[in-house]
Amino acid sequence: MSDPAVFVFVENGQPRAFADRWGGVFLFRELIWGPQALETWATQFSPVEQEQLGEFGQPIDAGVVVDFDQRTMLWSGQYEWLRLRRVFDAYMKMLVEAWPGYQLSYCPLGINYGPVTGFQCATEVDDQWGRPVRYIEAAGGGDEEDEPFVGDEFDVGDAFEDDIPEDLQAWITIIDESNAVAHRRMYQLSHDIFRSPDQIIDQLMTLPDSTIPAEAAVAEGIWIDRSKKQVGIWGEEKLRMKLGEMQGHWTGWEIVWADRGYDQHCEQAGPAGQPLTDQQALAKILPVMLSTKSFSMQNILGAIGGGLKRSALRATGCLLIVICFPLVIFGVVSGQWKAVGISVLITVAIVAIAFKYLEYRFKRSMRRSMP
Repeated sequence: MSDPAVFVFVENGQPRAFADRWGGVFLFRELIWGPQALETWATQFSPVEQEQLGEFGQPIDAGVVVDFDQRTMLWSGQYEWLRLRRVFDAYMKMLVEAWPGYQLSYCPLGINYGPVTGFQCATEVDDQWGRPVRYIEAAGGGDEEDEPFVGDEFDVGDAFEDDIPEDLQAWITIIDESNAVAHRRMYQLSHDIFRSPDQIIDQLMTLPDSTIPAEAAVAEGIWIDRSKKQVGIWGEEKLRMKLGEMQGHWTGWEIVWADRGYDQHCEQAGPAGQPLTDQQALAKILPVMLSTKSFSMQNILGAIGGGLKRSALRATGCLLIVICFPLVIFGVVSGQWKAVGISVLITVAIVAIAFKYLEYRFKRSMRRSMP
């Protein structure tokens, strides 16, 4: 239970590496303040020897490599908001302003390290990186017997009333030879969409009809134009890695990556849709980027103390009432209020000591269980 990150700074050809088990939580926030501020922040963490970098796994899922000599910066991190293309693009624009003169590269599959090759963005796509295999699984979230996903059940009009939706959707548009447009939605684009052009179009048409979703609810999309033999696809950077595989299977089709994402998809679909504004996109990440909070064991225990402790106090209060109620009844019947008062005070003291002891034991066990 942690979100580790590795921070590497290369100067005069010599790398210096640091690591923190919670560094990945706010890595994107620290990047926005530029190279010098990032170095100051990262060097407070535990140093890592160069030969130990391989122990973090290949590739490094969350981390940053700053080369002061070549003026390059590689970074990687898995954040839910990265799946919303317009939010990601707005963030990258801010990074460019914060890192003038640097060549910036986001590594969606992580950062590879080798003693000879050095640090590079990983390029090998794991075929099992979380996508459902078949379209029916992506549409229903399970087996073929499950009810297909009906996108209209998601209230896209309220998508930005709170946070980014937990279940972002995939938007599919199919344009037939007569230019009739049909929309479908699923949880994610499935593997068979990239590999099975002969049957997948007709199979997708069997899913429930849908409408154009709001951009706030869509992480990725694809349009298939049967008359033009063209397929357009867009989404998070990790999805772009699937283009080569799709081009190998969709022979005779033009496969294009839609750099403008949702807007470009709407142009193919007809109506304008409900695009995000830059202000809405930035509103989702600015509060966290401008905060000064850190993520640590103390914060976790503080959250526990603020939530779980309140519930425990209420339960303890109820327990005291149950225990002391018979004593009060005894005082009413016997009139020995002094003895009842002393008994109540002793009971409260014992329960309070027991509560503080259990709280101490719980926090200590939590500290030991955290890696």
